Amino acid sequence: MYGCDTEIGAHTVIDNLVQVAHNVRVGQGCQITACCLLAGSTIIKDGARIGPNATVSNGLRIGRHARRWEQLSRPTFRTADT
Repeated sequence: MYGCDTEIGAHTVIDNLVQVAHNVRVGQGCQITACCLLAGSTIIKDGARIGPNATVSNGLRIGRHARRWEQLSRPTFRTADT
């Protein structure tokens, strides 16, 4: 399943149960494994590999030949009441 204005590069392998949202760009020769979510406007550069069950949050960029096997999201800052 993929959204509108999405580009998938040549020789990229996308496994089963992967959701690719709108405006996502996946480069050439990438590997997106099972049950991943690529949220809107993310960019995955050439040769990157995303591990199973990973979620890539909105607007993130994954560099060339990167290997990620966990959740990818923007940092969350929490404050504690003292």
